[in-house]
Amino acid sequence: MDVLPRQTADAVANMAADFLLLEHYPRPDRIRFRPFAWSEPAFTFGVSQSWAKYRAQVPAKFPLVRRCTGGGLVSHLDDWTFALVLPPGHPLCGADAMQSYAAVHEALAEALQAQWVTRTSARRGAPAVLPPDIDFQTLSFSGAPSRPSEAERLSA
Repeated sequence: MDVLPRQTADAVANMAADFLLLEHYPRPDRIRFRPFAWSEPAFTFGVSQSWAKYRAQVPAKFPLVRRCTGGGLVSHLDDWTFALVLPPGHPLCGADAMQSYAAVHEALAEALQAQWVTRTSARRGAPAVLPPDIDFQTLSFSGAPSRPSEAERLSA
């Protein structure tokens, strides 16, 4: 697996980097993992979704950028984000989306547990495997739907 360095950028640059990682990586046979951060809060949405639908939901003060992957609206207001690209033929490529999300979650939890001490999430009081600045319970997978009321809550 190729683990790329964590970088911070705006929504357009982050989604462009994801596109390049997916479509133009020099070693397409390798798994690619790219953790990244947002220089400003933003929302992204899947390639086949309606721009107008989400622009009407997301307050104008937040950038709204299309992802090169599928899925609905994802809030990047307070999350730890990463891109994971699997090469064609990988067993998870043929799996149901929720099964693949669960497998990735489990692998990530095991990796985090191997790196950091288990602590309790201050937000929810539930056990979580975390480095000091990451709340595992709010991890967001690009392509995974966000909480339905996120945009409505922000526009209030």
